[in-house]
Amino acid sequence: MTTTTTAPITLADVRKADQRTIGAPCPATLTPVDPGHGLPPVYLVSIDPSTACFYGRTVPAEVTIGGITRGSRGWTVVAYRDREAFMRGEGEAFYVPVEARNREQAVRMVLRYWKGAASPLGWGVAGLGAAEWRRV
Repeated sequence: MTTTTTAPITLADVRKADQRTIGAPCPATLTPVDPGHGLPPVYLVSIDPSTACFYGRTVPAEVTIGGITRGSRGWTVVAYRDREAFMRGEGEAFYVPVEARNREQAVRMVLRYWKGAASPLGWGVAGLGAAEWRRV
């Protein structure tokens, strides 16, 4: 796998109309990774401390929270609790049960899982059905 240049997007591109307005861009960075073998690139979704703060979480530095890739019917989404552990075969990953319609929705799905997975209220994102994920 080789990493190519990063393609930053902002929350303004991925937030839904019912979310609160933010004063400054809080970037989510998409880093394309070429998996080889003629497969489409995987985009690693990373956020920085200001974006984490917008979602009510704290991170000391930029952290990778998921990956998205273009599939035959949409975007396939996987969210990580700990990407490094996942890559070593020791960590958890959650595969969203439906494909996203577009890249922005795919990033929203990653953010929805990431926020809910650490919620002390137990958002129960793993229990969301296909219809709930499509509304993200």
